[in-house]
Amino acid sequence: FQFGKTGGAISNIPVVRQANRAFGYFGDALRLEWADSELSMQMSKRSLNDIKASGDLDRIANGANVMTGWSTGKAFGSLGDLILLAPRFLLSRLETVVKAGRGLLPNATLDQRMARTALLKLIGFGTVLTIAANMLADEDDTDFRLIVDGKRNPKFMRVKYQGHYYSLFGTWDSLLGMFVNIGTGDRYSLSGLWGLA
Repeated sequence: FQFGKTGGAISNIPVVRQANRAFGYFGDALRLEWADSELSMQMSKRSLNDIKASGDLDRIANGANVMTGWSTGKAFGSLGDLILLAPRFLLSRLETVVKAGRGLLPNATLDQRMARTALLKLIGFGTVLTIAANMLADEDDTDFRLIVDGKRNPKFMRVKYQGHYYSLFGTWDSLLGMFVNIGTGDRYSLSGLWGLA
């Protein structure tokens, strides 16, 4: 996705154009690295023809796309284009969560296993880094309570630095917040959606 993609005047502003180009190159490089890594691992077990015949080559490409923020569809379709900054990005995050959940099943496809592994690594590394950052900052212990007093805990898995709380999980934190707010019946349940998109 790109900022101001639909508005030519905005996307032609030099700073915006450069930011779009830098973000696009980074996403493309990450996508290719992810796909190449998974393909190399699969080729250590079977031939390229077997991978292609099984449909796993397409699954690797699709999985790398979805996990790096690109989806073939858009969240909420045409309405998403109107109300969200990045509807494809939001949908890619939702698809990754669904794929990761299905990746826990015994008959999971390759892209589902890729999503499961990616989210487990994200949670693991993010948790370790959050705890380490709080220890280095000599702040209170990391707060692992997701819900406090029936509401989303704003200090959940946050790094406390100079009296402010920061999440290392980026848009994943916003997505979790949206799910928690909806689950607890918070009337501001869409606030996580706005933060994500």
